[in-house]
Amino acid sequence: QGTKTSHKLNTQNRKNRLFYRNLLFMSQSIQKKQITSGDMPLQRLDAPIDDEDCRFMQSFHPNEAGTEDAMAFFDMYGFIIFRDALSPQQCDDTIHDMLEFIREKHPDTFQRKDPRTWSQGLQNFGMPRGTNCLFRPSLLRIRQEPVIHQCFASVLQKEHIIVNHDRWLLQRATKDIDGNGTNCAEWETPRNVHLDLNPWEYMGEVKGKGRLQPSDLRYHKSRSFTTENNLVNKSMGLSVQGILSLGDITDKSHGGTIVVPGFHKRFEEWVHTGLCQKGDTKCSDSLQYRFGDHDPVQSFAQHVTLRKGSLLIWDQRLAHGSTPNRSSMHRYAVPIRFFDADLLRSQKIRAKDRALVVRNNIIGCGFIDEVTDLGMDVFGLSFG
Repeated sequence: QGTKTSHKLNTQNRKNRLFYRNLLFMSQSIQKKQITSGDMPLQRLDAPIDDEDCRFMQSFHPNEAGTEDAMAFFDMYGFIIFRDALSPQQCDDTIHDMLEFIREKHPDTFQRKDPRTWSQGLQNFGMPRGTNCLFRPSLLRIRQEPVIHQCFASVLQKEHIIVNHDRWLLQRATKDIDGNGTNCAEWETPRNVHLDLNPWEYMGEVKGKGRLQPSDLRYHKSRSFTTENNLVNKSMGLSVQGILSLGDITDKSHGGTIVVPGFHKRFEEWVHTGLCQKGDTKCSDSLQYRFGDHDPVQSFAQHVTLRKGSLLIWDQRLAHGSTPNRSSMHRYAVPIRFFDADLLRSQKIRAKDRALVVRNNIIGCGFIDEVTDLGMDVFGLSFG
């Protein structure tokens, strides 16, 4: 039995290596002008660096959203970066609000200017939980920001889109946190590569009673908003995710997002040929697939360098993840995604329930008077 199992695993590993060898893109470096939407990624292609500043990956100005070059880049790599999506002041205001949330939770111990007091753990710093951290004025301002809407609408090629409500990210500095040489290696977050979806549910291979559907979502618990992010399938059309960087990410030591460029092009082959390790994930209600530490895809992940205020958007089929912060700088970011409003419009009970909960939380955090006409649309309040 042991020999059979070993042979099966070796065969699977060989299949994996062959698949990822074929995942290599056409060249080591292709500039934007050479990219056309008809190109199929066949060989390794490292995402190109920025022409103006080699510390960063190639990016586009929001005014270029929807242009042929921008869409060709997104089609080939599976992601796109829009610089200057937020102003420096918007970034700083959001960071201030994030830290204020932590101070409210720990008024007796937390001091903003003394990172040595930032020791309450990931449940408070990495991705805090609860409705109160989903609906903060700063996060709502970002979500009704016209530039952010424009970038997502161009990628989704939809005019009417709905914004999600999600937690924020804080990867604490781990090196010389106080200027006196104090290191906190225990604050490092683990490196990971994953998909925020169930591959088999996405492809419609898993069906049956009792499996959660988008129409089943009710928003009396904050978990429904985070579940909504991952509950996607092929019939919905293009699904995307995004993240706003509130500070410069110029080096791997700063932590941040990693992506496997072009993986979205081979996603269906990866599922259909059984190259992913199905295990219990196919039969479970898991809405995330994590690649194993020794999965070959790990070696194809590339670190994304971003300017402060940049918006990174990627195809939800794109393998991605994060790396630990091993620097003296904190990393602040805001996950954000939009989806086609028609998906919500077609589910009236869910849409009405969602609108009611969103409205109540907006009122509760004192933001209702700041909601714009665009905010009414993207928050889905018209469904209530």
